[in-house]
Amino acid sequence: MQRVLRHFSYSDRIRYYWPVPEAAKAVQDLMQSLGGSAVPETLISQYLPRFFDRVKAGALPAEPEKLQLQSVRDVLDRYETL
Repeated sequence: MQRVLRHFSYSDRIRYYWPVPEAAKAVQDLMQSLGGSAVPETLISQYLPRFFDRVKAGALPAEPEKLQLQSVRDVLDRYETL
């Protein structure tokens, strides 16, 4: 089952785009534009609702890079629990 999920998961589709220079540049530009700014809780609530409770509780910083890494960790955790 895990093998099938890893192979066909929606969250794994990004692997096709990482090697594309334009995709890497777009991610780099986005992260640079966001800088070290905290993401407002209202935006987290609207666009990243699965993180809202953790950010509100102080368990997850509202920093773009931290949110990005936590998103990856959450997906990996799903695979680990299967």
